[in-house]
Amino acid sequence: MTAERVLVTGASGFVGSAVVRELLGRGHRARVLYHARKPLFGEGVEAVQGDVTDASTLAAAVEGCSAIVHAVQFPSSPVEQPRKGLTFERVDLGGVRNLLPHAQRAGVTRFIYVSGLGLSERSPLPSHRAKALAERAIRESGLRFTFIKPSVVAGEGSRPVRTLASLIRKAPVIPLIGDGSSKVQPVYVGDVARLIVDALESPGAADRAVEIGGPEVMTMKELMLRIAALMGVHKLALPGPLPLIMLAAALVQWLPNPPISPDAVRFLTTDADADNAALFEIFPSFRLMPVDEALRRSIA
Repeated sequence: MTAERVLVTGASGFVGSAVVRELLGRGHRARVLYHARKPLFGEGVEAVQGDVTDASTLAAAVEGCSAIVHAVQFPSSPVEQPRKGLTFERVDLGGVRNLLPHAQRAGVTRFIYVSGLGLSERSPLPSHRAKALAERAIRESGLRFTFIKPSVVAGEGSRPVRTLASLIRKAPVIPLIGDGSSKVQPVYVGDVARLIVDALESPGAADRAVEIGGPEVMTMKELMLRIAALMGVHKLALPGPLPLIMLAAALVQWLPNPPISPDAVRFLTTDADADNAALFEIFPSFRLMPVDEALRRSIA
């Protein structure tokens, strides 16, 4: 499928901006939805102001688009800030529910949703619960869809990896959340963007969920040590007592801009390894960037 015009939500974000660049590189026209500050992408990009949490602002953004790439993520994710309206229920689930009626009326033929791994509508994690419900809403909408489900996304501007790198650089030891045994599979942001546009163009990706992780599965401890090695930092990695970390998170979550929350701790200690089987079934020649290179680009 070649879309005449693709709406990208979350276009000023890490993944969304990479998607816009990929679309332009393949000759697509992109329309980007922005909330506060107008993003600058140059020729071939139309910017429309709106907010996925306000359904009344979305009609003009969707009109005339044949596809939507929904890549919205609130700035403090995975730390919710309910007093500012930054919650997974409001932004992730609410944003999808607000977009779908406009997409149906506008005749959108494909809805690409940047979702997540290990989702369940009964999950104790608000992120996993909201995204699972959002997926159900998309399935029930009647629109053709693809769910793109990445592991930890690395690359130029990766806030999660840069946060880890800053922590490694400044702390006297490499601090782990718990024992650091949760699994991750860092994947390059350009690979995620390429998959999204591949899925947009491929009939074989319609009505499918496609997970994507990098070529290596590792524990969080191994990831921290790998980042440290790439930075030339040699420190001891020490586990942090999870009950104490949860207690501290419970206290600081009430700050105006909390760095962590109990749910964010649970999110960070949940496995995020991907099954690339569907990826290589649909796109047999797809190639993934080596993890070290993706991490180098994150911390450069």
